[in-house]
This record gives sequence, C-alpha cells and structure tokens, in this order.
Amino acid sequence: MSVMLSGVTVTVHINSSGDVDEQQLADTLNAGAAAANKCEPTIASLVCQYEQTSVDAERANIEDRIREIYREALKDVSPTNLLSLSVKLLTHLTLRHVRLDRVEHVEGSSIVLHCHVITVEALLALKQMIDSDELCQLFSDMFNLFANIEVIVTVSLSPEEFSKALSLLTSTGKCCLNVISHCLLTFLYRI
Repeated sequence: MSVMLSGVTVTVHINSSGDVDEQQLADTLNAGAAAANKCEPTIASLVCQYEQTSVDAERANIEDRIREIYREALKDVSPTNLLSLSVKLLTHLTLRHVRLDRVEHVEGSSIVLHCHVITVEALLALKQMIDSDELCQLFSDMFNLFANIEVIVTVSLSPEEFSKALSLLTSTGKCCLNVISHCLLTFLYRI
C-alpha cells in the first residue's frame, strides 16, 4: 500500500516598481509553468537520480539534462530573451522539490506564483530562496529583460502563509506516518 502526500500550495508575491505589462509577463510565465509541468514524469526521475548521487560531476550532468528538457518544453511559449531565465527558475525550484503550478497577475500584488510543496524541507527551501534574494535576483533579471528598463522587484511569502503551510505539512506528515505505521503493524500482525 502506498500513501500519497498531497502537499500544499503557497503563494509567493512578486512586486515591481516599474512600468511593466505584468499581465503579459504573468501569462508568459504561466504558459511556461504549464509546459514544464507536462514534463514532470521525466523530470521526477532525474531529480530522484540527482538526489541519489553525491558525485558533483553526475549531479551537474543531471542538472544539465533537466535544463535541456525545460528548454525544449519552453521554446515555443517563452520569449527568446526570457528563455534562459525561465529555465533557470524552473530548474532551481525543481531541484528543491518545489513545483510552479501556475502564475497569475493580481491587481495590487503584481504577480503571484502558486508553488506546490509536499514536504517541510521543500517549503523551507522555497523560503530560503526568498530570504537569500535568489528569487528576487531571478525575477529582477526577468522584469528588466521583459520591460527593457530597470525595475526594482521584491519577492515575499507572508509569515501567515508560511506558518499555515508548515502546519499543514506537519500535520499531514504525522497523519500519513500514522497510516503507514498502522499498515505496517497490521501486515506484521498477519505474518
């Protein structure tokens, strides 16, 4: 018996200070997320291989293969000037077990990323990408290329959203652990 963890979706807010067509950028990023998510079975297998090896050269090769798969998937939906940055974004999220489900433009909030995580570690990795300004730098570069002007970008995950997601992941994990433990004990009892 296998138990599937459903995970949670958190919203990451990208705010900009420039004159950018945020709706068009959000639509472009959303099309990229949809195209990338169609590659999930192949990507999941590569991420598994990536996690199982500690050899840097092998990890680099696997990461390159993931980038190539994303590049191929995005080539028809992403503008040429954003392709490399979109591939970089998706690869960085994927290697941290974060899936970009969709992207939307929300008035007053610029762009919202809907990121799916199934583990506490993935949620913490996403928060680390935000806290370290890694996502901010990626999105600054994207906005600047897209708008062809200097744009100041901020990236945030609200503390309330983070706490709620952490709570849900923690309670889901305990619940699933109890189900697995119960199934294992039932199986052992029958033997």
